[in-house]
Amino acid sequence: MRRFDAAIAALEAETGWQAVRPVRGSEAAARFELADFAFECRSPDDKHFFFLFSIHALAPGETPEAKARGYARMAAAAACSRRSILSFAKDENAFCLHLAVNLAETDAEDIPGLCREFLNDCDWWRQNEPPPG
Repeated sequence: MRRFDAAIAALEAETGWQAVRPVRGSEAAARFELADFAFECRSPDDKHFFFLFSIHALAPGETPEAKARGYARMAAAAACSRRSILSFAKDENAFCLHLAVNLAETDAEDIPGLCREFLNDCDWWRQNEPPPG
């Protein structure tokens, strides 16, 4: 069994959630759709596991630079207590939150706890809109 599959199985077993497995070429992927939001898990190489959550999709005409300054201030403060990383996903035209996990150094049984931590970070970011510019 691939490490990614074992990690998703551990997450499903502990939470009772059922993952949707979208096809993404050779990249392993799973999507969890919860009552109030959805997040993805991906593994490009079965060595690295990424939790991903889209925080803010840009509106038509909105530039990433306009939101980036506010998000940058928040990210600097959040970095002291949160492991998740804020980035801009150009292909999705959205600011995203992600958490990277080294599967070679992490047991599948640890993934649910890391997921809890990631979801807490997602909730914090969803509740804290950055100030304009």
